[in-house]
Amino acid sequence: HLVEIVTPDVKIADDTGGTTFPIMYRQLYAQGVILTPNYWLDRVYREGDKLIAVLRNEYTDVQEERAVDQVVIENGIRPNEQLYWQLKERSLNRGQTDIDALYAAQPQPVLSQPLGSGQFALFRIGDGVSMHNIHGAIYDALRLCKDF
Repeated sequence: HLVEIVTPDVKIADDTGGTTFPIMYRQLYAQGVILTPNYWLDRVYREGDKLIAVLRNEYTDVQEERAVDQVVIENGIRPNEQLYWQLKERSLNRGQTDIDALYAAQPQPVLSQPLGSGQFALFRIGDGVSMHNIHGAIYDALRLCKDF
């Protein structure tokens, strides 16, 4: 069975970073996976016992069709927010991030308060907010934690 991975990104798994994707590419190519970057899945329709996947080029809008047995769509993930909600009311800042301070690369106002025993500030970042790639989550953390 052939497997084709289609993405509108410039390359497959673009968000995995430069150190990981070469290993993954070797494995995918070794298994005969077809890599199709720069395409969107526009629609899928049935024709007899096959599905027809209509792909659209990100840059030219030219469409291509593929007769396939199955289509698997990845739409991201839901944030893992359970821990945040459990800790929010117990935190000094009630889980609030001062967005203006964050974007101005300034310390969070709550950090100017002394922390007593068992007290903590809580910030919601990365996959606790929305689907992020690992680099986005690390960048959020760096911006928040640089003044600790």
